[in-house]
Amino acid sequence: MDRILEGAAMLVEEGEKIKVLVREFFKKGHKSSNKLYDVDLAGHAVLVNMSAKGTTRYQQAYESDKHRLNGATSHLDLAEKLVKMTIADRSGNCGEMAALSAYYAKKIYNIKRDLLYIGIVHGKGDHAFCLVSQEAIPDTARRYASMADFTNLKVAKSWLIIDPWLNTVCYASNYLTKSGEKLEKWASEGKRVAWMNGSQGAGWYVPNGEYKTEFGKAPLILDPF
Repeated sequence: MDRILEGAAMLVEEGEKIKVLVREFFKKGHKSSNKLYDVDLAGHAVLVNMSAKGTTRYQQAYESDKHRLNGATSHLDLAEKLVKMTIADRSGNCGEMAALSAYYAKKIYNIKRDLLYIGIVHGKGDHAFCLVSQEAIPDTARRYASMADFTNLKVAKSWLIIDPWLNTVCYASNYLTKSGEKLEKWASEGKRVAWMNGSQGAGWYVPNGEYKTEFGKAPLILDPF
């Protein structure tokens, strides 16, 4: 099988397989706590009076968060704890999904640990994904003022992103485009995302509105796996 880019550490097809594995892993446990369909289709945050489905979803979120792991010493440690959990106790959002993606890249495809990073979108972005590099990224090149700055780097064309939460695998240079397409699709399907940092406070927000805008402007750190 030819690689998409000469010398790339991992094929897109391999990243897709990891994404599927991670999504299947968490599908068997508690639903992630930050996605919901059919809550406030006008696109506004729902803070107190939710629909019956919204109330049920918050209960699922509560059950999910009860089982989320605390006290992990590294992303690798978190992933190792995740795979040891019983199916009934499995739960996770984007951070856990990113860590498990890196774990599978290391375990299944023998990607060296120093080529694996967890992209942590800070500020209003509030997200995480797995990044596979072709070579170790120096400390001085792991912080970015915005997601837009990060994706515009020349080297971003060789960095593979695996993002099971957004159901997306692509090179970093195309990440804002692909993630934006996914957020637009979710919005058209009536899906809302839980967001703590919106202008109306914590609640369920339309994915392709304020959240999408702030995601592109949010700062990023690439944290070693």
